[in-house]
Amino acid sequence: MTYHSAVAGARPHPALIVIRACALLSLGFCVMTAIEYYGGGGTFCSEEGDCAQVRAAAAIYFGELGLLLPAIGALSFTTLFALTLPKGRAFARIAAVCAVIGMIPAAYLIYVQAALGAWCWLCTVIDSSALVAGAMGIWLLARTPADAATLGPGFITFWWAGFWIAVFAPLIYGTTMQDPPVPSEVTALYEDGKVNVVEIADFECPYCRAMHPVLREAIEQSGEDVHLVRIVYPLRFHVDARPASAAYFCAVNEDEGEAMADLLFGGELDRATYLAHARTLGLDAEAFEACLDDPATEARIQQDLDAVDAFGMHGLPTVYIGQWTQRGFSPTWGPDVFVEPLHAAARGEGRRIRYWPTGALIVLLALSILVPLRARRAKKA
Repeated sequence: MTYHSAVAGARPHPALIVIRACALLSLGFCVMTAIEYYGGGGTFCSEEGDCAQVRAAAAIYFGELGLLLPAIGALSFTTLFALTLPKGRAFARIAAVCAVIGMIPAAYLIYVQAALGAWCWLCTVIDSSALVAGAMGIWLLARTPADAATLGPGFITFWWAGFWIAVFAPLIYGTTMQDPPVPSEVTALYEDGKVNVVEIADFECPYCRAMHPVLREAIEQSGEDVHLVRIVYPLRFHVDARPASAAYFCAVNEDEGEAMADLLFGGELDRATYLAHARTLGLDAEAFEACLDDPATEARIQQDLDAVDAFGMHGLPTVYIGQWTQRGFSPTWGPDVFVEPLHAAARGEGRRIRYWPTGALIVLLALSILVPLRARRAKKA
């Protein structure tokens, strides 16, 4: 069914406006979620809270695809936003269909959170907004205007200002600030005359596991004389992380800590596997197993946990290289992300300040306002 409206005084269809607004809202929250996933937790959510549990569950439920959910969401909502802009019924109906289809994964992701009993507020906003957009899509499909004046505004529109705010505002908040000073508890572990690297990781954390071989490769590529210290921080909802930390420290006692870390980050996490690793590394299996259950080993793990809690947990993994801090890791990154900081630390250079997101937003906002204004003036002339 369609209805017609007079061109004079025609107003944009409210359903299409709501779909467009929901797409921008969801896009902004997808960027925030991406910062949590790829830049380390703790920027918008607590590292130990429901958000972290949902983030960990995404890797379990969806595998490698789970790590890419924020990127997929950002691309999907950008596409939906773009589809609401062109004039004409065809694009309006395509946008409506996409919004309706988007209700399916949104509803499923809400179900997953309900099943977990953990609610990520970022994910809840994204999925709820997608459901609202889908409902508006149903309305738009049922009553699509024939008059183009009531549909998309065209690509030259002030709506782009909202798009750039959705993309860059979270980036500005999450990444523009100067790197925080390296905690004194960390610098106390540094050795003079070397490039110091302190890694805070959890052997079960999927991002830590993805980062380990990349950081190892970066250290080798850099050719620097690196002093590496690993601090374990097994998250409470990673049931295998604490026993794996015990296996690591038992190997450290026999000067095989790094070899054990390679095996733990790259393999299964269970007691039988730890014992197999010990035999592979030539350790005394009986003494190693006794060490796993030794209260002193548990105390060593708690010592690392307390140390990190003392200066603040800001996401896993966290890597300190000299005066440089890297929070989080994306599976798409290569060793270059660490090689330059290693060289910079060798040169004695300090922390980074990132101004580009703010500069980019100012330029794009100016264009988003000036271009439509110029178009309107040209049309009136």
